[in-house]
Amino acid sequence: MGKLMQGLLLFLVAGMMGCAGGSSQTAQKVSMPGVSRIDNATVEVVSKEQPLVGIGQYKNITVGNFEIPAEYQQDYPEAIRQFRVALISDLKGKNLFDKVTDGAEGKASKNTVQVSGKVLSMRIASSSARFWGGAMAGSSYIEVYLKLTDASTGKTVHEKVIATSNNAFGASWNMGSSDQSIPTDMAKIISEYLSAVLAVR
Repeated sequence: MGKLMQGLLLFLVAGMMGCAGGSSQTAQKVSMPGVSRIDNATVEVVSKEQPLVGIGQYKNITVGNFEIPAEYQQDYPEAIRQFRVALISDLKGKNLFDKVTDGAEGKASKNTVQVSGKVLSMRIASSSARFWGGAMAGSSYIEVYLKLTDASTGKTVHEKVIATSNNAFGASWNMGSSDQSIPTDMAKIISEYLSAVLAVR
């Protein structure tokens, strides 16, 4: 009986740990009136998006500020850093823009589009929650509001909400690696989306 009680306690603890970082174990889908969205986004899905019409062509891209609610800054500081670094790195690696810069480094060049936005919702199941709870620890997810601004005029030229999540059962099989990679995965998705819609070739 003692071992059974210990097992039950561990299960309950795992359940509570799995909820850390979010009040739900599924993406919250924060409403952004007037802004279209892509749910269950993957690199393959966003690569099929059509080029934006009527905004001109940008040779340079700069990654500006992404607003991060305080709760996510506290819970996932390293994940947020990884997201930004991976976004800039992936954009540079595509070699589709003349310049890819960090918006914090200084004034943007001409013919530049600035990428900024906000993390609307985010949850990353901890390694311990995944280990003890498996699929019961729930899915990890991230939902980002994306804003493209003409750096010269300050005019918003495009907005989008992009959300992605992992499979809780898959995450239990890969020992949580797909939980920890969610920020980097989202960075690659956004990088691919920007490459598709800005159609810089």
